[in-house]
Amino acid sequence: LQVARIIQEDKLLPTLMETQGYTAFIPTNDALRAYQAPKDRRLVQYHLVNLPYMVQEMPDELNTELSGNPRVYVSRLPSGNPAIKGWENFNYYINNAKIIDANHIAFNEEGTKQVLHIVDQVIVPTVAKIGANTTTGIAAGFITPDAQKLLLKPQLYGLVDNYSISEFENRVSNLDLLDVFNISGKNTFFIPVNQALNVDLIDKQVIHGHVVPGHVLFTRTVQNSNDQYESLAFTDNLKVFISMENVSNPDHKDTT
Repeated sequence: LQVARIIQEDKLLPTLMETQGYTAFIPTNDALRAYQAPKDRRLVQYHLVNLPYMVQEMPDELNTELSGNPRVYVSRLPSGNPAIKGWENFNYYINNAKIIDANHIAFNEEGTKQVLHIVDQVIVPTVAKIGANTTTGIAAGFITPDAQKLLLKPQLYGLVDNYSISEFENRVSNLDLLDVFNISGKNTFFIPVNQALNVDLIDKQVIHGHVVPGHVLFTRTVQNSNDQYESLAFTDNLKVFISMENVSNPDHKDTT
């Protein structure tokens, strides 16, 4: 596996892995080849959890070994095979990466348990797209996802290269609703690009309708459009749900 070479060439990781228990999510060689961003210690750390978990033991959230311990999220989807029982009747995802080979157990030199899971994609961290800036305090490298910061500083996330979300941000700011994109806990935010926006139709309820509180949703783990999630706009009098569906376009590329 190519990830083994990255670990071996690093000065710190081999020592840590010889003395500590870990869960490691290892991308296949094909997944690493498809990943075009830099492959270094920090990327490996984002695939390491400092406790050994069998796949059936994993909690819903795992703190990684990357600086700041950013989380990855575990999704469990039924396999649809009635002949399989128990935990094996589920497909497991770490963020958007599917575990395709699970529960390889090893023990390091000190007898500490380590568990290896093979995933079919690189678990992609959020990466700053600009370099260090002494005025703003922004540093290059991996960053914690932050919906409010994405609205206010989309260049940090590289969005200005492909999309503009300035009209939605202006509307959110004018309605004094920026705090909606800074609520605590697990949440999913849908932020429309300028081309999809009719500003005259955007009010408080519409903005609240772009937020799913209490759920972290990944596009690949969407099963069908029947799965509905209450939006922040949901009340006894106004029931606003969000649903998603994965479809294939004529180029056979999946979109959500």
